[in-house]
Amino acid sequence: MHPFALSKAKDLAKAVAAHAMDGQLAFIAGGTDLLGLMKDRAAHPERLLDINGLPDMGRIEALPDGGLRVGALARMSDVAADLEVRRRFPVIAESLLFAASGQLRNMATIGGNIMAGDPSYDFALAASKETRNSSSSAAISARPFFSLSTVPLVLNKT
Repeated sequence: MHPFALSKAKDLAKAVAAHAMDGQLAFIAGGTDLLGLMKDRAAHPERLLDINGLPDMGRIEALPDGGLRVGALARMSDVAADLEVRRRFPVIAESLLFAASGQLRNMATIGGNIMAGDPSYDFALAASKETRNSSSSAAISARPFFSLSTVPLVLNKT
């Protein structure tokens, strides 16, 4: 693994702005995919920005319309254990328990796994994501984030 600098984000807007201005900056939270890629020399960020401390990014919230809002920093194990997820979306809760070992589930974030294009997160194709930049935020469909080359199972979805 090559040398890199590590800093800790304290503010979401500043973290987003720093990422937009620095092509060698990568966000890290669970790190279960990124650190493996760095060890294999497949990823080479010069700077890592730890976003674990950003407020409300790991929240799991049942919505009045029957939906669910899961923050990007929510750990797989927390989502799988959440009572509302288990009640409203038992297939998601169960699938998370089979997606990785307990040790990885305790580290891995939902956002990191979805953005890594892991096929076990095909359920995310029906989701919308809240995206933010330094001046605004918007809810957009998750489907454009995935391509057929990173999520081959999408061919069987409607």
